[in-house]
Amino acid sequence: MTEAEIVEIYRELYPAIPATSLDKFKKSAAVRATISRKLSLPAPIFTDAEICRPAPPFFLDLEITTSCQLSCRYCARTFMKVPSKHMSFQLFREILAANPSVAAVNLVGLGEPLLHPELERILNELKKRKIRTSLVTNAMALNATKARMLIEGGLSSITFSLDSTDRERFEWYREGADLDIILDNIREFMALKKAEGSTMTASIFSVLQADTLPYLGALAKFARSVNIPAIVISDLNFIENSSKSISTTIDKETLLTKMREQMREVARNGIVLLVPNLLDSVNIAEDWPTALLKNPEQIVQRAHSKHQRCLAPLRTLVVRVDGDTNYCNCTPETSAGNVTSQSIEEIWWDKGLQNFRNNLFSGPVPGCCKICPRL
Repeated sequence: MTEAEIVEIYRELYPAIPATSLDKFKKSAAVRATISRKLSLPAPIFTDAEICRPAPPFFLDLEITTSCQLSCRYCARTFMKVPSKHMSFQLFREILAANPSVAAVNLVGLGEPLLHPELERILNELKKRKIRTSLVTNAMALNATKARMLIEGGLSSITFSLDSTDRERFEWYREGADLDIILDNIREFMALKKAEGSTMTASIFSVLQADTLPYLGALAKFARSVNIPAIVISDLNFIENSSKSISTTIDKETLLTKMREQMREVARNGIVLLVPNLLDSVNIAEDWPTALLKNPEQIVQRAHSKHQRCLAPLRTLVVRVDGDTNYCNCTPETSAGNVTSQSIEEIWWDKGLQNFRNNLFSGPVPGCCKICPRL
């Protein structure tokens, strides 16, 4: 496959990209980096100008709500004590209007998207604009009505946040969760998806802990049973979780041995293991081969002084429930400005965000990035 053929695939996947923005899309960091990986070429070197003032983003991570049924122990929503709030539909439309080149929206953040009372209206608006849409859910509220709404709403990708199928561990880490409800909801959703002939991509996102790692194979067995082909595995992020990160484990050899055992079990179930950098690719469905987990060191050993793989601050604009923006999803305490009072260019080229990008690529990396699985 040639570079031109890869670009053409992406162009067909993102019909919302204006013809006038296609050249910028092809030259953007995520596209160039993903194409290089697909063609087994050296990673592109970005200029200082590209790092500090990249082209306006084609991808949005949009937090439409901070409401959630759960109080997960490692979630920023829990330790930051974020109040519950829904984004108004008017603000949602303002955000889209301010981003005329947006090609894809991921409904994700410090809340559960399925709890937004106007989710169907939001999905219909995105579908009308031909914007490729994905969603991350804990699946607690994924009843039959909402399952059909997601499928008929044109959702292109769904990710289930599921760390383990061991009840005791899962429900301890995710206070308020009911594992039986979650697993049944996922089963019924995947069955409906198959019955409706939906081409939606489905995957599991799993945060690894030392005590959940031994159950990764069992999670893969569940994934196989419902025809979910891939699991994205990640260490903890956020500085507040750094002491509990598996990358800080003293006995790394024992941990790596356990990881290899579980990776073999996952492989026996025919499930693909992916690293978190897939989130920075151009399209999950097309780019899985560029994010295959090849060895456990990719997850548990991180001691880089500068950027290795993370493209998030060059690729995606993170917009919170009130229109405020973050440098990336791992830095909810930061702000690059608010879309209700500033232009996208002012936010995307904010001085603080410029410095953040520069430090990420030139080093030393920001403190939050040192514990981030994407680095």
